[in-house]
Amino acid sequence: MAPENKGCKIAEIMKLVSDERRLLIDGKIEELAEISRQKQNAIEKMSEYKERLSETDMAVILNACDDLQGLYQFAQAGLLAASSRLQSIQCPSEHLRTYDAAGRNQGFQFSSRESFF
Repeated sequence: MAPENKGCKIAEIMKLVSDERRLLIDGKIEELAEISRQKQNAIEKMSEYKERLSETDMAVILNACDDLQGLYQFAQAGLLAASSRLQSIQCPSEHLRTYDAAGRNQGFQFSSRESFF
């Protein structure tokens, strides 16, 4: 592979990783599948020439992909937290407790399953 062609392929992969990162940050989840497919194809083309890639080139690509993986993990944690919060709002605890200004339980409880009206 010619050095300039190798540089173009590396730049293509890095642009796709950057685009994928932007889509994830922007919450455009429906577009992630297509960009992931494009990235996979570009990486497969590059893998044919892995013997000719320098360690620096490999490190740049791997670091960018590692950073992206971390972002996916944070996004997943955020989605799980949001899901849990929505579930807690939809299914409140069985009792509502009231507290005085000092933080002591006043003992008033009612079941949230009862009607308020």
